[in-house]
Formats: sequence, C-alpha cells, structure tokens
Amino acid sequence: MRFLATSIIRAPERIAEIPQHYAAEAEQVSRLLGDGSMREIYFDAGAATAYVIVDAADAAAARAALATLPLVECGILDWSLATLQPLPELADYFAQRAIAPPAWWPAGSNPSAISP
Repeated sequence: MRFLATSIIRAPERIAEIPQHYAAEAEQVSRLLGDGSMREIYFDAGAATAYVIVDAADAAAARAALATLPLVECGILDWSLATLQPLPELADYFAQRAIAPPAWWPAGSNPSAISP
C-alpha cells in the first residue's frame, strides 16, 4: 500500500533542538529510502512541513517505519497518514483502451478492486 505522510510538530517549544538531530535523521531517512519503506520525501519551507510517500503492507507498518526517525523518537515530530490509491476512473480508462498506464502507475493495480 502507498501512503502520504505529513509531518506534525508535537513539541513546538523544542523546535530549536531540531538541528542537533539532522545527521541522525538523514541517516535514518537514507536507510528507509534504501529499504523501500520511504519512496520520496519533500519539504515545504513555507509551511515548515515534510511530506513523505511511504510504501508499506498496511498503515501500522507505515507508522512503524516513520516511528524510527529520530525526530519522532525524541517526541518533536509525528506524522499524519493518508492512504493513497489509484484514481478508479484512470484505471478504467487504461483498461478499456488496452494501453499501458504511465510509468508512475502502481504495478498490478486492479481497477475493479478500487471503490470510488
């Protein structure tokens, strides 16, 4: 399953501590990217928010992977999680025309198994 994780600041009074965790956070992000748990990571500087695409068996596994990040472990950040799925109308479009979906389309997605 694919998830969109959005960072949440749990301890705004501890924001000044974040830089001391940068190296450990970067190392753990690298591990999660390497093992495929974390697919992509983005940062919105204007909103001071990180967004992560997570691939995991279920929401519990996604949360467990994100919980290994040092800023989560120390209680400064947490993550909200949204389940992502292909848009059923696009899946039907590709299936009806017997054309290959674009490269970004999840492999093996079954349009009939997706409820709108």
